[in-house]
Amino acid sequence: MNLAQLRIAVRDILTAGSGQNTDFNVDLFWSDGEINFAINRAQTKLYNIIRRARADFFTRILRSTSSSLLILDQTFLPSSLAWVAATGNYTLPPDFVRMKLITDLSTDRIRMIAGDLQSNAFRILMNVDGTSTAREYLWDILGIRTLVVRPIPQEARDFEYIYEKLLTKLRDWTTGTVTLTLDSTTATFSASADIQDRLVVGDEIIVGTSATAQSTPNPDTRYPVIKSIDSATVATLQAPFLDATVTGYAFRASSVSEVPEQHHSLLIYEAARQLFGKGTNPHIDSI
Repeated sequence: MNLAQLRIAVRDILTAGSGQNTDFNVDLFWSDGEINFAINRAQTKLYNIIRRARADFFTRILRSTSSSLLILDQTFLPSSLAWVAATGNYTLPPDFVRMKLITDLSTDRIRMIAGDLQSNAFRILMNVDGTSTAREYLWDILGIRTLVVRPIPQEARDFEYIYEKLLTKLRDWTTGTVTLTLDSTTATFSASADIQDRLVVGDEIIVGTSATAQSTPNPDTRYPVIKSIDSATVATLQAPFLDATVTGYAFRASSVSEVPEQHHSLLIYEAARQLFGKGTNPHIDSI
């Protein structure tokens, strides 16, 4: 479920299923912003629970040979994690939480061994330069995002990094218009949609009912998913658009939680529980 669908489900609980508070742009006791905040708090809570269970749901595989990508609204260059001669410290991606594995991609592979900066072995190597014949290197994380490698590499190498990542906050975006053609995977947006700065791969597109009117999301509907953003105005969908062609319609790009879908009901209930604390004296059916 995307954020807009989650919001509808949460609001349905808050209003005891009465249905009068499910339209966009209506002045409600619980604003969309408040519900979004509660959903994101619930997502963080579930994220921490799942991580404690050591499930690998929130893992990113990143190669230093990959193209640049947007992480937590910041452009990150994976090439910055490739070894450079005489450089022993590297900045990890903005969503980094915990390293799981580092693998050398070269044909003459070296060993990367997790170490402790406080250990004697690491301290001895802190100011030591490696050579082209060094076969083992120690690594540790300094602070939040600094990868320290010793001895200091003296050669260029590419690596694959597998790490636990932070989850992006859920959000949606409604500025601009979109054109979608039946049986086509191309989505064309107006320049005002600002898709290169606002939309990301995995967002779902909820098409409005006209050039200016939004539609009410259906929690049971599978909406078109963005596969790639190809230019300032063009994106590719994961599958062909199956509804009637729309030209210049309003849209809502809504992010999808990376909490596994089987846990989305827990996300909804936790968000509703938080919002009941606003002091509303909710109906007994809601409780």
